[in-house]
Amino acid sequence: MNLEITRQAEAAAESLETSSDSTTGMIDPEQGNDQSEILPKDRLGLAGRRALEGFSESPHTHILLSDPTRGLLEKWNEINKSLGSVQDSFELGWRSNWGTLMSRATGNRNWAELGLAWSRIKEAMSLFSHPIGSSTGPWRLTDGSPPVADEVAKMLMDSMRFLYARLLSEVQRLSAIDIVPAELLDAAHGPISPPAADA
Repeated sequence: MNLEITRQAEAAAESLETSSDSTTGMIDPEQGNDQSEILPKDRLGLAGRRALEGFSESPHTHILLSDPTRGLLEKWNEINKSLGSVQDSFELGWRSNWGTLMSRATGNRNWAELGLAWSRIKEAMSLFSHPIGSSTGPWRLTDGSPPVADEVAKMLMDSMRFLYARLLSEVQRLSAIDIVPAELLDAAHGPISPPAADA
């Protein structure tokens, strides 16, 4: 089990490293991507801000040597909740291919890499825990599952920290997209310039 967790954690980390910056992650319109799927900026910004509201501050979680799986589970549930906020805000439902759908909606393939990394970490977590009721809710430890070795737990925790940081970064990028208030728009001439100050 520890070998499988190690494999999944390494694969997740590798996926995340490929989405290191937004410039290389942008989809090239000349590569045949359907640009009509990319949401307009006002919807992207609004959905990004809504998603960000569902993120909680992520404290630096330490691995407890006496019971490392509980620390892993706490971090996983935190990430799972944040992902739920993204999926709800972009009206994706809880689909397994949410990363691909987000890439299409934002024009940024980093989301596909995040979705792949999340799936690999989820596979590792499923070896010693399971969702309560459904995959959308919190997870809990499986009774009688073997303990996770300390060094393996640390590797998986590092992958989860990296995933959370990348996820938060992408949502913050979307939430920062400017939206011009409707009252400042002139239908015929675009944004209305503020009146010049009297000399």
